[in-house]
Amino acid sequence: MTTIDQIITSWFNSGFNGAAPAWVGNLCLILLSIVLAIVFSGIIGFEREYNGHAAGLRTSLSLQAQPSS
Repeated sequence: MTTIDQIITSWFNSGFNGAAPAWVGNLCLILLSIVLAIVFSGIIGFEREYNGHAAGLRTSLSLQAQPSS
């Protein structure tokens, strides 16, 4: 049984079912992952800043922008 994340990944990796080269699908998947990570990090940072915590929006976004090792 395939899961929804496997279906989405295979659709992107196939180049949108052959409508584009495979590298376009891979690039779109990478960019979508980065954008979603930044958006969710911003939401968390905004909530922390709104509630007066020390690590707010700027800290959350700058930590998200760091490459993970």
